[in-house]
Amino acid sequence: MGAIHWLAIEQELDVSNVRALGEITSVLDAAAPQSASLFALLRLGLPAGGHVDASSGQIELRGERCCESLPIDLHDLPQGALGKATSAKLILLFEARDVDIDFYGLEVRGIVRSNQAIT
Repeated sequence: MGAIHWLAIEQELDVSNVRALGEITSVLDAAAPQSASLFALLRLGLPAGGHVDASSGQIELRGERCCESLPIDLHDLPQGALGKATSAKLILLFEARDVDIDFYGLEVRGIVRSNQAIT
């Protein structure tokens, strides 16, 4: 079985806004005549040049136009990662096969975290 290749769509986010969130949800309005796999990833840049990621679950687009949510729970990040982050990027990853995907819209929504200290 060969390697899986992914198509990435990336959007820089304001890291100071991301720090206030408990969840980021991408809402994708799309259609794929054939099955297409995708998931969302939040990548935080760290001061030493590394990064840490949190991801949504993987979903499948199949057939008719639909809206799909890709929630990323920021509580899954390592302790202190949000407070140290120097950058934030939202990445949508689509399995790159011979598949057509029709995009109609994409929204990114944030849910404010509960009252807790960001370390």
